[in-house]
Amino acid sequence: MFKKLKIIKQYLKTKEFYDKKELENHQKKSLLKLFKNLNSNFYPNSLELKNYPIINKKYLWIILIV
Repeated sequence: MFKKLKIIKQYLKTKEFYDKKELENHQKKSLLKLFKNLNSNFYPNSLELKNYPIINKKYLWIILIV
């Protein structure tokens, strides 16, 4: 549980990336950690990000609710 919160905090504290691709890569890496965690309750049937595009920080709370 604490590991998930740490990853989410890291996601929210993203630095100001000058390149949009750098920001997308950073967000994908942090989300992949959640998806590949076998104990994760977030999207348990999905281990890939192709169905989940870059998630805006405003909508991150949706992940927490689901």
